[in-house]
Amino acid sequence: MFDWRAVLTITLLLLSGGFVRAGVEVQGEIVTLDKPAKEHRGLVRWNSAKKAYIVKTLSGSTTTIEFEVLLTAVKSIEVQKPPELQAALQLVREGKLAPGIAALDKLALDYSMLQYDVVASRWLAEAYIRDGKPELAVKACERVMDKRPDLAINSDMAPWYWQALLSAGRFAKLEEILERAAKSPLPDGQARANIIRGELLRKQGKSKEALRDGFLRTVVLFKGWPDPSVRDARAEALYKAAQCFDELGSISPASRLRSLCMQEHAESRWAHMLKSGER
Repeated sequence: MFDWRAVLTITLLLLSGGFVRAGVEVQGEIVTLDKPAKEHRGLVRWNSAKKAYIVKTLSGSTTTIEFEVLLTAVKSIEVQKPPELQAALQLVREGKLAPGIAALDKLALDYSMLQYDVVASRWLAEAYIRDGKPELAVKACERVMDKRPDLAINSDMAPWYWQALLSAGRFAKLEEILERAAKSPLPDGQARANIIRGELLRKQGKSKEALRDGFLRTVVLFKGWPDPSVRDARAEALYKAAQCFDELGSISPASRLRSLCMQEHAESRWAHMLKSGER
């Protein structure tokens, strides 16, 4: 007899994304929160249903042992880098966004909860933003942040997530995130949060507030920091603060900030843009 209920169940699962996509199994190491910490090496895969990692090791010459490590017990995880990652990143760098997006999306799904989903999603967000699709960039980031909400603040992906929220007009969500980022102990997170706040205020036509509460905070508070990511954030803040002064008709301060950007951050892309005449 034709079982229409089974067909209906399968259809609903397909429509709702109910089938769990199998990820990769990759060589890696998990360090647990035990005291003393335990290290587990072997082939690692993620089991979303159990919220646990499955580690497969070889005992002797023929016997395979599998065991679970619950996510709540994990201190850190490190797995082998996907061989196809570099090629995918190169596609984005070269502006070949469609194939780059396809490759990165597959990597982000295949490596779910296996370290490189974060790397792939950070570049996927950048590719979507450059392709004029900020809503898809938001979804790509939140797919990863769903299980690890701290990534919205403390990760290389975070600034791209903030930029995606800004470009998508998700201002309330962005404000909430920036409030949390301002309290982050990480200086690059604070520096970039000020920049995004400045961009948000500027987008709302509030150039003075963008300077005071955004760009100039990073310019002043992070002067002389040696960290490359903080230096780049400060260079960006100088560049965008100068634009705000232009909008306010304050040409002298704008020129002074551009000079600082080129003198103190000559290695940055922001200084290179100024040298090439871009403002």
